[in-house]
Amino acid sequence: MLAALSVSSNVTTAAKAAQISRDSHYRWLREDPEYALAVTDAHEQAVDSLEQEGWRRAREGLRSYKFFQGVPLMIRCPPDHPDAEPRVTESGETLYFRHYYELRFSDTLLIFLLKGERPDKYRDRYDIRQETEVTQNIYMTIEERVRAAQEKFAGLPAALRKRMTNGNADGIN
Repeated sequence: MLAALSVSSNVTTAAKAAQISRDSHYRWLREDPEYALAVTDAHEQAVDSLEQEGWRRAREGLRSYKFFQGVPLMIRCPPDHPDAEPRVTESGETLYFRHYYELRFSDTLLIFLLKGERPDKYRDRYDIRQETEVTQNIYMTIEERVRAAQEKFAGLPAALRKRMTNGNADGIN
C-alpha cells in the first residue's frame, strides 16, 4: 500500500494495487501512528516526484508528436540517433528516421514552480490603498474631547446607548 501511495498518492489506486480495501487503509491510519507517519512520508515522495517532473518539463519541454492523416510524421536522422529507426528503400539503401515532434513548454507550469520556490518574489500581490480625511483636531483639550464624545454618544440610537451603558440610556453611571 505504502509503495503504491508513494507513486500515485491516490488511496483508491494504491488500495487496488495492494489488493486491500480502502477501509483497511483508513482504519490503519486511525489506529496506527507509525502507519500514519509512513503514509505522510509516502505522500511526500509522490509530491516530490510530481515536482521533479514539473522541473523536467520546464527545462526540457514535453514532446508533442505530429501526425498527418493519422500517420506519424517521420524525419531523417543520423544512424546513431537514440530514436533512429532503419528503413530500407526500394533501391536497397538503409536510411534512418525518427518520429517528428515539437517541444512544448508551459508558462503556467513555470509560474507555479517559481511561486512555490520563491513565494516572496513571485506571489500574487494586492496593493490595497484607502484614502481618508481626518477631520478631528488632534490638539483638543481633555474637556473638548469629553464634550465631543458626549455629543457623539447622544447622537446614537437610544437602544444602542442603553446596551453600551448596561441599561442606563443617558450614559451617566
